[in-house]
Amino acid sequence: MYTSGTTAKPKGVLITHENYLFAGHSSVLYQQLTPDDRYLIFLPLFHANSQYYTSMATLVVGGTIILRERFSSTDFWNVVDRYQPTATSLVATTIKMLLEMPEQEKEKGHPLKRAGYGLFVPYPELLTFQERFGISLYLWYGMTETITTNIVTPLYEEMVRDPENGIVSIGKPGLGHEVKIIDEDGEELPYGEVGQILIKGPSLMKGYFKNLEATSQTLQGGWLHTGDSGYMNEDGFIWFIDRSKDLIKRAGENISSIEVENIL
Repeated sequence: MYTSGTTAKPKGVLITHENYLFAGHSSVLYQQLTPDDRYLIFLPLFHANSQYYTSMATLVVGGTIILRERFSSTDFWNVVDRYQPTATSLVATTIKMLLEMPEQEKEKGHPLKRAGYGLFVPYPELLTFQERFGISLYLWYGMTETITTNIVTPLYEEMVRDPENGIVSIGKPGLGHEVKIIDEDGEELPYGEVGQILIKGPSLMKGYFKNLEATSQTLQGGWLHTGDSGYMNEDGFIWFIDRSKDLIKRAGENISSIEVENIL
């Protein structure tokens, strides 16, 4: 699988069958899926989300996959009414689009009760979405190099916000994972201080395809250097701040500034 990775130039990420299985089993746990669940998937299948967090989870638990070619805000509730999904995965863009739609009769009384999502959504919009549609939202953080969602919002806990800025936490370390925040010298930072997010766990890539230099920079001492900055509080909740690399976010995708320069 190819990805922009934790640095700008696209690289090939080496992923094992064990990685896929762990991603599936851990995602079942995070989302509390059962064989009776019907998962609505419309995000691109080349993306880590649709491969690891949703498809693999549904296959592992023995549920049903409802696979759609694309997302349509105007047809979304018709799809829900027709196929009766119980879970789905969203991004900030789709959440905003659904909130901007006029109220519809089919957005009430449906079986769709939970949805994972990625990227920043303001807390008031999250509350409005949950109250209007009756869908519980949980935030998750992961990347192609880490395979599964390494930081997740537990379904059994309320969304935690920073008391000073009101931003919602991306969650706590997932199953079998450790997370720490370091400074530019590689020293672990105290709670509340911003630095690079490092992840250690049972589901990391083997390395980058034919790129030992990039592999040695990203994987050090069992820790994966994400290239993302954030901070952690005393309860283990983590906040994402920004990418430390030059990447552009567009519709949930990472676009390298180098790629843009090459196109231009």
